[in-house]
Amino acid sequence: MGGSVRRWAFYGLLALFFLAGRVTGQRLFFLLFFAQALLLLCAYAMDVFTAFAFAYTQELDRAETEKGEAVTLTVGIYNDLPYPFPMMKVRLGAVSPGDDGVFSFDLPARSHITLTHTVPCPYRGEYAVGLREVEIHDVFGLTRIRFPLMRRPYHRLCPLLICPKRVPLPELPGRGPDKKQFSGSALLLNPQGEELAGVRDYHPGDPAKRIHWKASARRQELLTRQYEAPGEEGVALLLGLWREEGPARELRWGKRGRQRAREAAAAQEAARHRDDLICTCAGALAGFHLEAGRAVAIGNGRGKPFAAGSAAAYPELARFLARLPASPDSGDLELPDGSGTPLYLITARMTEGLFALLEQAAGERSTVCVFTGPERPVSLPPGVALLHIPDEEHLAQVLGNL
Repeated sequence: MGGSVRRWAFYGLLALFFLAGRVTGQRLFFLLFFAQALLLLCAYAMDVFTAFAFAYTQELDRAETEKGEAVTLTVGIYNDLPYPFPMMKVRLGAVSPGDDGVFSFDLPARSHITLTHTVPCPYRGEYAVGLREVEIHDVFGLTRIRFPLMRRPYHRLCPLLICPKRVPLPELPGRGPDKKQFSGSALLLNPQGEELAGVRDYHPGDPAKRIHWKASARRQELLTRQYEAPGEEGVALLLGLWREEGPARELRWGKRGRQRAREAAAAQEAARHRDDLICTCAGALAGFHLEAGRAVAIGNGRGKPFAAGSAAAYPELARFLARLPASPDSGDLELPDGSGTPLYLITARMTEGLFALLEQAAGERSTVCVFTGPERPVSLPPGVALLHIPDEEHLAQVLGNL
């Protein structure tokens, strides 16, 4: 007999014995009624006590990862009491609700169980994963309580930071030959007014006027002066992250309510994919320019942008992209400072505000609009180059044709 059928049969007998006792006045029916009621009360009290009595630990194998990877959540549940716990069912919350882990088990006296759950990381962002809910059934299957652990004041989920996937780009056409870097600057033989950066061994063909005679006399070998020249110009990346705002609270009752809930969940997932592609494009462009020796400033047009001057700063830049929030409206973005700095605007939709912003930027600097998603923008201001990236699979191919 299933748990639901057994439960309803028990409650039916409970009501039947009470009514029979009231109608006939027989003591036996009242004794059976109170015996069942006492059993039900004890079972429910045991469930409630178990919900507060069990102990648990939880940890992730790493607190930071890259989109597309997976992390392992390990949860230990302990029974330190001298009697067994009722049947327990726990839900381990993941990044996406469809990836939650559900486990059912019995826990004998003075024992513990270790649960491991692989958590996929399909989206960039900051998340909290771990033990979220416990469902407890008594041994007879008569009672069932759900206990959200968020009610416990000491309950803390495990923080997880998912950085955008790094997509390496091929060498872009027109990129100059690699130069040996020194503190973000190129070391040249021709000074052209720059400060002396140091000396190196003489190479055949070096001009005689570049030989450092005093240092050569001390070292008893020819040494050539090197001069420090400023590195290549920087670039600015402006991200048009946006998120449609729904009603603050919406009823989910009935068929229509459930349909609205499914539509809202689908819209949220589409928005996450949209934001992920924008941030992945930004990370790919930023990584390429940093490796090429260019400084990068990146932001969403609100607040202070993140500035990186070398490839060593890319991990921190990726964390910045992971935490970058989406805004309900992308029409009030502001251009980053630096009128001569080339600008990349990366967005998934073209609004009137963004069109006006591109017009302003095109008059001050070289500007590229990186448009993501299956649809291409209807029009762009004159002087703005367009790169259309329909999905992540075409990202490297499109950006490689810059």
